[in-house]
Amino acid sequence: MSIPNPGPKLGIAPSVLGGDHSLPAWISIASVALMAVGLHGAGSLFFGAALVAGIFGLLATSQHSWPGKFSARLALIIFLAVIFGTFLGNDRLDWVQGFQRYRIVVELLIGIALLQRVVSRLGLHAAIKTSIAGVHPHWRSSVIGFLSMILAFPLSLATVPLVTTVMASIVTPPIAAARISMRAVTITMLLVPTTLASAAVSASLTGLSGAMVALAGAPLFLVGFATLCLQRIEISGAVTEAPNWRRLGVFGGAFWLIFGIASVLGCPIPEAIAVAGICLYFGETFFTRRPRQACLAEFREAVSGCSAEVLLLLACGVLATYLASMGASPVLNQTVATLWGGPLLAAAWVAFVLPAISVLGIHPIILFSFIFPLVDNSVFGGPHLQYLAWVTMFIAAQLVSPVSLSAILAASSLQTSPSNTSYRLHGRYVLGMCLVTYLYLIGIRYLF
Repeated sequence: MSIPNPGPKLGIAPSVLGGDHSLPAWISIASVALMAVGLHGAGSLFFGAALVAGIFGLLATSQHSWPGKFSARLALIIFLAVIFGTFLGNDRLDWVQGFQRYRIVVELLIGIALLQRVVSRLGLHAAIKTSIAGVHPHWRSSVIGFLSMILAFPLSLATVPLVTTVMASIVTPPIAAARISMRAVTITMLLVPTTLASAAVSASLTGLSGAMVALAGAPLFLVGFATLCLQRIEISGAVTEAPNWRRLGVFGGAFWLIFGIASVLGCPIPEAIAVAGICLYFGETFFTRRPRQACLAEFREAVSGCSAEVLLLLACGVLATYLASMGASPVLNQTVATLWGGPLLAAAWVAFVLPAISVLGIHPIILFSFIFPLVDNSVFGGPHLQYLAWVTMFIAAQLVSPVSLSAILAASSLQTSPSNTSYRLHGRYVLGMCLVTYLYLIGIRYLF
């Protein structure tokens, strides 16, 4: 999965604001609205039709952003494979249910895409530089890590290119900015679902308690943060920009206010982030009185930038639903049960084997969508331990896989190869982290 690129400050192509893009932009807005209605509906032909119409509208207005995107090709392959499988097996598949499986994740992806556009105009880059310049050398890595974790709540993995880009010019060595930001963002997943992957895990587990997840994941989070504090970095260069603290305060306060209201009303954390991001984008657009044509073009480009990843999420949801419908096969169940085994073997699979497979270029969300519906996750214990087990796989995969979003974005920010920001940068760290997590999960499972 990937986060759309918000603008030049994140090392990503800026929005195309010229020309008449009104009709495609309005279609894009209507498509997102129809998808929102359809994703929240259940058991109704109207909601299903709205969702399908929204998906086709999104595809029709976003194809220009797909060339070279692995996510789009992979989604197409998954759709074709599912269609082929249902045709051969003469099965009936609930496509709408599959599209809705990762509803919260799709909403988070679109919300972050729009929020990034606001962040790129608020001067947050200058604020980060100003905050870190006068910090004592022994505490700089801790401050960068803490900033990354704070930003991970509204920006998710988009924090990685943001922090890496603005810090690379004043941090020595520059790759230390990627090392700290990538690790800081991933360990937040141990407390709350701050990324698309952890949101997918959260959406797949019924009866999951956010308080229990935070309590169980706190020891692992503290260990991860302690490793960040041991990183040594130096500051080079000067801070030349003056942040607009007033605008940052107003919009930052508005974001957390909307986020808090949405949470109080019962929205899950990823959905509350999405709601706050979308509201902040339209609020900023309205109050700054930017030209309508520019706003329409930017909206279309923001949504188009994440459309391939939205398509991949929809495809993965359909794949997971299809695989779940095959769960009654005795041969398949017996094979999976044999490979999965008890807590010791199951924890080894998610902590070591699946991350190792992701290094070969297999997207972790595909591994999750394929395996999760076919296995007995109760071997880990309660839903909060199941969450920690699967999130460990995603944390490791995000750090060591050269096709992970964070590795690709960090490499783009540093103008280097993704291999330098994945297994070469985090290999030993991930091995140690997975070992500690494996022992922790097994210890809790058998001792409590």
